[in-house]
Amino acid sequence: DGFFTSTPDYETQEAREEYAEYQLQDYCCFIYEDPDNKDQPGAFLSEYILRIFAAHLTAVTGRVRVDSLVEFDKPGYQTALALTAVAAERALVLVKDRLLIDSNPADNGGKSHKIIQTLNKVTNKMSNTGTAFSSGNWETDTLAYMDSIKTLPHERIQEILERSENYMK
Repeated sequence: DGFFTSTPDYETQEAREEYAEYQLQDYCCFIYEDPDNKDQPGAFLSEYILRIFAAHLTAVTGRVRVDSLVEFDKPGYQTALALTAVAAERALVLVKDRLLIDSNPADNGGKSHKIIQTLNKVTNKMSNTGTAFSSGNWETDTLAYMDSIKTLPHERIQEILERSENYMK
């Protein structure tokens, strides 16, 4: 949601839905800086991904040495980046499907958005099970992103980290 609130073009729900639909088409445009460039699309360099990854880096700064994420043989950056990608995809899916809606922060624990419950077919009750950020819903996608990230050269990881710093708070 921070991406949408920081980008005036996406103030309306309709504009957010259009953006989400476009980003999810074909081969996950939201991952790439320039999805139309077939030779150098810039995997994991889109502003959307960099902003979300920056939120992670901001959260761990001072708690974990961020420099250790740059060490190519360590899995920390891979996991964080894979979770960034799948969280980004989930957010776009929620917006596209009109399941992430504006809410009054006073009525929603200080949050300006909430996820609408959907019908759990097993219990026949409304719940967040189908939209949860859980391994049952997102493990396959996370592992696919992880496989892709493992093939990135060290220089790309450095570039992702450096460019994410521009969005850190």
